[in-house]
Amino acid sequence: DLIIDSSDPATPQITIPVTLHVTGDPIARVEPSSLDFGEVFIGATTALSVEIHNDGAGPLNVLHMVSVDPALAVQPSNLTIPVHESRLVTVTYAPVAVGPLSTTVTITTDAPITPVLTVAVLGNAVFPPIVGVAPPTVEETLVSGDSLDISLTISNTGGSSLNWTV
Repeated sequence: DLIIDSSDPATPQITIPVTLHVTGDPIARVEPSSLDFGEVFIGATTALSVEIHNDGAGPLNVLHMVSVDPALAVQPSNLTIPVHESRLVTVTYAPVAVGPLSTTVTITTDAPITPVLTVAVLGNAVFPPIVGVAPPTVEETLVSGDSLDISLTISNTGGSSLNWTV
């Protein structure tokens, strides 16, 4: 309440009821500001996350998150983040062609100070390894106590290094 004291002998004090509604704006921030998927095999998918923060005084509406590169998907594509909270967003890379990836994810919000955020995205799509084993089958009969050495040839006809163990 607002109290006004005066020298008026008939009304020495007046009380005025006061109601104050304070509203605030959201402030958007994203971490990290870049993602690097490294090498990803064609036909495979790899997912990384970014965290969107609301550092403001009002709820943050993330209206749209998208990349111009069709090999990237962002989930969820929109959301609301309460004051002083954050949410994880998944960026998935599913390459269909060999080559480097250099693009951005654009995040559009209703924050007046930070209406658009960007995340730089790098990666490289490569052909996967293709394992071959020769001979394709092994069948031997041994007498108990005997041993046998068998040679196998492991080959790679794919486009990336092949790691293997026996």
